[in-house]
Amino acid sequence: MRGMYAVEAVKKGETLLFVPDHLLLSLQRGLETPLGKIMTEKRLVPGGYRLNAPTMAVLAISNLQEISLGDASPFANHYIVQPGVEDFPVYFTEKERAYLTGSPFLDYVDTEIEDIRYDYALIARDIPEFGEKYSLDDYKRAKMLVISRNFGVTMKGIETNL
Repeated sequence: MRGMYAVEAVKKGETLLFVPDHLLLSLQRGLETPLGKIMTEKRLVPGGYRLNAPTMAVLAISNLQEISLGDASPFANHYIVQPGVEDFPVYFTEKERAYLTGSPFLDYVDTEIEDIRYDYALIARDIPEFGEKYSLDDYKRAKMLVISRNFGVTMKGIETNL
């Protein structure tokens, strides 16, 4: 289980956990990467001009770029301990999907699969070097990693996602 639990009373305003900015892979940081800048130039982001999930796309691509750096990435240890995403519903076989027959969740899963395909195709079309380096499956894995672990915060007065 993820989270923080207090074993004693916490005072209002007390710092429980501090993570330096340089160790956070935020939306703003993602937009400053080479691919993030191209995404902005091509009007893929901000604001979702053309993508179904622009924030998640930037974070997924930022993660892909960092993962491709291997040990040179300041986030290398983070990626080593990340669990896989292969058990997420977007990877279910037809047999596994059959268990969801009649569930509105299956519609959500199908929409997510289509959004991933659509966003990947649009990004790869507008940024050919992205499509040459990363496959649809790479993008899908990165997006699943992001949507299952991201959260919104306010940093220095700016709302962002991590």
